[in-house]
Amino acid sequence: MELFEQMRREYEHGEGAILGVARKFEVYRRMVRQALAGALPPVRKYVRDAYGEHTTLWCLAGWAKSDERSGPNQVVKPNLLLMR
Repeated sequence: MELFEQMRREYEHGEGAILGVARKFEVYRRMVRQALAGALPPVRKYVRDAYGEHTTLWCLAGWAKSDERSGPNQVVKPNLLLMR
């Protein structure tokens, strides 16, 4: 990643301070520390839903299926489905 390389060069040969490099490249200090630690950014962690994976999607799919079985006057419009 070119940005990490530029930040490392600026830290080593230019500014010399993490805060100065962060201000110059308009990034967080954490990102400058990651650039100094390695050439590639760390792998992002996968965050699971508190109640299991994709709980909201399962709930919406269930509502959509129940709407398919109901009469035409009882069907909830897609834009109102999320407001339920």
